[in-house]
Amino acid sequence: MAGPKALASALKQGADYVTDSRGKVPLCTAFRFYAGVGYHVMTARLRVLRGLPDAAVMEPGYRIACCAEKAGSELDISGLRHLQGLEQPAVIIANHMSTFETLILPVIAGGRRPLSFVLKESLPKYPIFGPVVLAGRPIVVGRTNPREDLRVVLHEGMARLEAGRNVVVFPQGHRRPGFEAENFNSMGIKLAKRAGVLVVPLALMTDFWSEGRRVKDVGPIYPDRPVRFAFGKPLEVVGNGKEQHAQCVDFIAETLKGWGIETR
Repeated sequence: MAGPKALASALKQGADYVTDSRGKVPLCTAFRFYAGVGYHVMTARLRVLRGLPDAAVMEPGYRIACCAEKAGSELDISGLRHLQGLEQPAVIIANHMSTFETLILPVIAGGRRPLSFVLKESLPKYPIFGPVVLAGRPIVVGRTNPREDLRVVLHEGMARLEAGRNVVVFPQGHRRPGFEAENFNSMGIKLAKRAGVLVVPLALMTDFWSEGRRVKDVGPIYPDRPVRFAFGKPLEVVGNGKEQHAQCVDFIAETLKGWGIETR
């Protein structure tokens, strides 16, 4: 495994990254994985509270990403050049599998410009993780009233994009191990259309970190499952955006299917 410095260097250049598996041996148990993630989240939290700049707050994220490698999982990131090559902010539309992507997407996709997530209102209230979430200027929705959620995303999403931030939307709402096209809403497309920016589809696989029975965010770790992020080509939203929505769904579904993930 190459480590956080090599990962940071690759991502800042928009290069693809794959864990160097030569001689790779799992170095930690699930307990040590969670202890490592917790330590680096706490480090980021302390940096937020000290008022340090985004770059300093993001730095522990590279180490969080490498926690997966230390657990024995392969980290595979491709297509980031599609996002890094854009001259303006974009809306990133992705599937949602686990807590892991919300922890490391800021360092994977935030190399050139910062990003904001569309998140459920409970996350910023977490006692430890909350300040780190809030530092990323999230767009918070209740997920009980779709019409109100759309209004909030369009209004606040426009403000984030105008401020030079990418916006990440998880159209399926809740974390799911598979992919169901019918549960993939067009909120991200509507935001991109309103703001006049491009859409970048993102297929991700982070099911090595599974949900727990008692504590949802602390479940079994499966190091034999690779961690994968694949960014697609940017799309310009034309007309009502139905064609671009279908293209995003197809890209994510086909990529996941190629990784052996159940789709329908």
